[in-house]
Amino acid sequence: MLEFGPKSQADSRSFKSDEDRRVFLEQSFSDLVLTEIPESKREIRRIVSPLQTVVGEYLSSVNFVMDYLQLDFPGYGFTMNNWPTITIENRTLAHAEGGYKDALCSLIGETVMVVEQYWDTGLRLQFKNGSYINLSLRVERDFPSPEVATFHTPARGFAIIWSAGEEPFD
Repeated sequence: MLEFGPKSQADSRSFKSDEDRRVFLEQSFSDLVLTEIPESKREIRRIVSPLQTVVGEYLSSVNFVMDYLQLDFPGYGFTMNNWPTITIENRTLAHAEGGYKDALCSLIGETVMVVEQYWDTGLRLQFKNGSYINLSLRVERDFPSPEVATFHTPARGFAIIWSAGEEPFD
């Protein structure tokens, strides 16, 4: 399967065979050079995202700052310029709904069990109590901030930045 940018008419394509895929690529991309890596030389390496460092950490503070949110974990933190949804006790709350801030603050002291990041669905922090914080990373380029969110490690030595209309970078 091939995926194209967010403004593309056809966001993804599936091919019935590797040959169909090869023909499409050859016809569509004149400067593209594909080199087959022999199976004997292929390496499968697990790349651990820096986001995984918050797994096992507890949410230490929630800061509502005018038009963005800060979530702090011991030594780590997120700044979210796009308001996440909160799923707690099988109820999902958006920023404008009553009880949103209380639900988010009730997660203080809860331990993160899973962090997932997918460009199409966003960032999800799952807590030991079964609650979730879900942040959409897909916003249009006219989003009011150049950054959708940032993640930083201790002493702000490393950051992941999700920018409006672009894939994340570090």
